[in-house]
Amino acid sequence: MPAGPESARLDIPEGTPVFDAIRTYHTAEGALDVARFIIRADMAAFGYRFPVPN
Repeated sequence: MPAGPESARLDIPEGTPVFDAIRTYHTAEGALDVARFIIRADMAAFGYRFPVPN
């Protein structure tokens, strides 16, 4: 839950829950790209599919 300066920086009311997700894409050589998302949890729904190796 962000509070004070974090809420102001995100431009959301204090006490609004958020999702904090980090996604990393890899190649055979290592990490290719990293993205961080902070999204209002009260206004979001996620559907995420990816293959799971055996």
